[in-house]
Amino acid sequence: MKDVSPRLGGGTVTHIASILGGGGTLELQADFVVDCTGAVHDPLRNPILADLKQTYDVALNRLQHLQVSDTFEVEGLRHRDSRAYACGVTTLGGPHAAVDSFLGLQYGAMRAVDAMQRSGPKGLRRLDGLYSLAQWSRWARGAQP
Repeated sequence: MKDVSPRLGGGTVTHIASILGGGGTLELQADFVVDCTGAVHDPLRNPILADLKQTYDVALNRLQHLQVSDTFEVEGLRHRDSRAYACGVTTLGGPHAAVDSFLGLQYGAMRAVDAMQRSGPKGLRRLDGLYSLAQWSRWARGAQP
């Protein structure tokens, strides 16, 4: 990834450098960014997380991993309506003991989505089985979601 910048009218533009197929840069426009930085045990060995610590002095917990709230928000990164959420091994020592297990990742994602939904962003719906079934049905028919 080369950079992420704001897009006019909202959202982001991400530029990704590629060495495949002769190189070049891929430009992705999105409304939301979900960053999956990997499962490095020491979060400060990850360049993105180390930069967050250095630039914004985000709090670390007693195990020297990212300090998150009960909803898995990295509160030190809150800015106006923007929120950042983290789960997995980078939050070890936080509010959920099994944070680096598959169940822990699902729990963290569910808590984060519930917190986002309560803040009322346009277009974010609460997850439920019927909506998922309807979306799957559209996908199976080749219809637009």
